[in-house]
Amino acid sequence: MTFDGNETGPTEIYLPTAGFPNGGRASEGEATWDAARRVLTVRTKASGRITLTVTPE
Repeated sequence: MTFDGNETGPTEIYLPTAGFPNGGRASEGEATWDAARRVLTVRTKASGRITLTVTPE
């Protein structure tokens, strides 16, 4: 996925159970997984256009 990163706040990505039963891993930034909400929160240190790949854990 490609999105506009913001160094002042995280990006939250919902990961469905079907493709990501145990959460996911982000190719860029620092990611944390919230299993209860099924949300991967990604923090990047850069602003602007970012291409991110999320792979299943």
